[in-house]
Amino acid sequence: MSKWRGLSYKLAPVEQEIDNVVHEQPNSKNNWIEEMEQYLQLNFTKNLTLHSLSDHFHLSALYLSREYTRKKKISPLNYQMQLRIEESKRLIKNNPRLLFKHIAVLVGFNDPYYFSKLFKQWTGLTLTEYKNKIDLEM
Repeated sequence: MSKWRGLSYKLAPVEQEIDNVVHEQPNSKNNWIEEMEQYLQLNFTKNLTLHSLSDHFHLSALYLSREYTRKKKISPLNYQMQLRIEESKRLIKNNPRLLFKHIAVLVGFNDPYYFSKLFKQWTGLTLTEYKNKIDLEM
């Protein structure tokens, strides 16, 4: 039994380090959540997955998603989608002659129909309804 107590004593510093990383204490050098947010902002048009993000940041996909969502109140992939939708709105507003299928490609969608479906899901408006709304406001 005493051999287990010795092992427990040796593992205490390791447990503390894990706890520091998980709870991101101020003295922790681990600022990957902010880095990931910037990465998503720069790469939102790419086909990102939790697996590709976890590979890039050298973290498990489950941990990465859980901790990012806990801190930012939005999942990493939903944040990517939010960035895509906001950019598509900006493109529709600033480039009224740009075709929706071209906007889809510019914000990272290969399938314009899927883009249209997601735009409606996220905004409550079809692409045409959104464009008409913008036209009325101008």
